[in-house]
Amino acid sequence: MQQRSFFVLFVSGPPVVYVPRTYYSLSLGSNVTLEVNVTSSFDITDLFWEKRNISSNVYEPIDMQSESRFECGNITCPSLTITGVDKNDEAYFRVNATNKDGTTTSSNIRLYVILSTYLLKKVQCSVIPKHIRIHFVFISSCILCNGSIRG
Repeated sequence: MQQRSFFVLFVSGPPVVYVPRTYYSLSLGSNVTLEVNVTSSFDITDLFWEKRNISSNVYEPIDMQSESRFECGNITCPSLTITGVDKNDEAYFRVNATNKDGTTTSSNIRLYVILSTYLLKKVQCSVIPKHIRIHFVFISSCILCNGSIRG
């Protein structure tokens, strides 16, 4: 009888961090969850999010205790939820996950905040005779009429 040997290959290493979406564009005041999936052969010992400082372009850890609008972003709930997004949230974010074999930093996640909702209306230009119908679009506080902007 032939004896068979089995080998078990155990692959270890730092955590694997997968970012399914790297760009979010949303309106001021919206809520967003920056999603990440973290897998590891060993227990995750640390997980923290960073935000890139606009003036220095340096990533700084987010203090989850002082940021009441930020939820999760930890070992048990790695995705970061931001409630009531404001203009200061417009930045690049990334997450760091650590196990006994090392730390992995995710790819950048860009959050873009739209300051106002554009109001689009079709109306007639009052300076054009009634029998010629030219429409214009009202965008924020400017009027685009027949290719020119009037404020």
